[in-house]
Amino acid sequence: MYLKQISKVALLTAEEEVDLARRIEAGLYAAERVRRSAGATETLSAQLRRDLRWIVRDGQRAKTHLLEANLRLVVSVAKRYTGLGLPFLDLVQEGNVGLIRAVEKFDYTKGFKFSTYAIWWIREAIRRVMGDQARTIRIPVHMMEVINTLRRIQRTLLQDLGRDPTPEELATQMDISPGKVLEIQHYAREPLSPGIIRLRFGLTDGQPRTWDQISRVYGVTRERIRQIENKAMAKLRHPSRSEALRDYLN
Repeated sequence: MYLKQISKVALLTAEEEVDLARRIEAGLYAAERVRRSAGATETLSAQLRRDLRWIVRDGQRAKTHLLEANLRLVVSVAKRYTGLGLPFLDLVQEGNVGLIRAVEKFDYTKGFKFSTYAIWWIREAIRRVMGDQARTIRIPVHMMEVINTLRRIQRTLLQDLGRDPTPEELATQMDISPGKVLEIQHYAREPLSPGIIRLRFGLTDGQPRTWDQISRVYGVTRERIRQIENKAMAKLRHPSRSEALRDYLN
């Protein structure tokens, strides 16, 4: 039913995307003018107030239109992550959260197509919830702050460049070496072996996953997943690791 409904909304041309983005921007500006007038920092005539409120509503309509026209993009991305522990509609719901963020952050003046920008947000939203589900050990707070800083700069450069920034471009913005950027990215993506084992052997829900499926959850290569699994299983097979086995299964 949901898929049938969203398929009825026509796809947008680049020009239509820009028009909607401009209306959204105008609506936000109008909303701010109305807000300031309510706080007595600006006085508006009755006619201007009515006009501004109409622009606010028009901006909201434009936002809804841009969202609805790209729901199929969310479904397309979500399909890549099916069979990995989360129901398909849950994946779509998380992807929609990413789409909303993309609409809110999109800068049409950069000249890039909206879908190019939105797909990153959709993918990140889905991967984040799947990664949270699979991870059982939390990243240290201090490292999480560094990772969040890197992701924030990555989003800004994505908006400016219309593509994923290179490690060198990120390094310049963070005032660190490209090697350090790669190290942080590796830490952020590195799957924790308990999560790998749970997905690989279906210990949580009885559904074993392939290396390819698990690699999509974490955003690393199939080979890296295989290496982590082999390393974890070697530890579990060692007689002195009986406590570790208990940790994996609890």
